[in-house]
Amino acid sequence: MKTTLRFRPGLLRGPQLRRARRPRGIRTPTKAVGPPQRLAGHDPCSPLPETIANATPPEEPRPRDNRPTTERSTMFTIHNDANATADDQRRYERLMEAAIPLAADLSQLPLPDRITVRIATPQQFVAWQVEHYKLIIGRGVDSLGLGGVKRRLLKTTATMVGTSKGRAMTAKYAPMVQGAIIWRSEGPALVVMPDSHAESRGTDRLVTCCLAHEITHLAQFELNPALAYAVMRFGLQDKKAAHDERRAPAAVIEGHASWVQARASERLCGIATRDRLDDEPEPSELFTRLTAESPRTDAYDLGEKFIAAVYNHGGFQLIERLLKDEDLMPTNREIQDPAIWLDRHQDV
Repeated sequence: MKTTLRFRPGLLRGPQLRRARRPRGIRTPTKAVGPPQRLAGHDPCSPLPETIANATPPEEPRPRDNRPTTERSTMFTIHNDANATADDQRRYERLMEAAIPLAADLSQLPLPDRITVRIATPQQFVAWQVEHYKLIIGRGVDSLGLGGVKRRLLKTTATMVGTSKGRAMTAKYAPMVQGAIIWRSEGPALVVMPDSHAESRGTDRLVTCCLAHEITHLAQFELNPALAYAVMRFGLQDKKAAHDERRAPAAVIEGHASWVQARASERLCGIATRDRLDDEPEPSELFTRLTAESPRTDAYDLGEKFIAAVYNHGGFQLIERLLKDEDLMPTNREIQDPAIWLDRHQDV
């Protein structure tokens, strides 16, 4: 079963989180609504409001160099591969309608013409993630321009190690994954798992912001397709360098999406955070334990602070240049101390 919806970022600019009962599998156009707004006095841990009448207009993002924006029509299609309930499918539909314009506004990057959303079981997610690893490893190795024999040997070795470790890590941490971009032969998909959202006890606000995070990744890859395999490419190139001198594409990619995610929360409820709010439901014990054990938190936390420093220095234009130009990729040392990177690139 799938549902396809269309909207124009220039028109749909914020959550109209209606609960219209659309028949599954029917292609239905969305309606144009106003910009993302928050209701004064709205309880941030409750579901997002059905309407946004009489709301206080939000602070607009910094203009993007006064360049005219091109109105593009974007569609998203939801594939219910997990046979999730109709309520779950309708929930993801309305939260995507809220998250897409938030990601567009707060990243100021072009979105792809079409976004594929797949509702998955944990088992499907693990299988797709292994396919993702193989594809990304292959593209990363191919980008190095090595000779045939060396390229095949490196690709085989990296794939064996990456997929074996990746399968184990993915299976372990699947219950805490609130959204992920999975590359498959037909292109990227935004994968969500109702089981994981049950573990996180994620409210509409939290899940909407997580979706905005993942949609920002799609915008990054639309801007610079090489970012999809940048972690593998730079990891192989910098393998012999000292840790502090290795480039940190994961921190840039995840940090930028995390920065958008926190700003999306601020837009919705006035609090810039990627975490649950104090009065939102506590996650499960499993979710809490896996979050504490997650090995990649620095890429998100330090990366978000780095992107905030880049934005404060040069706005959206500098963030865009950072994402497009691999010569501007910061090192691990610079991620921890953005002033070093800003000094090195003060003429950018």
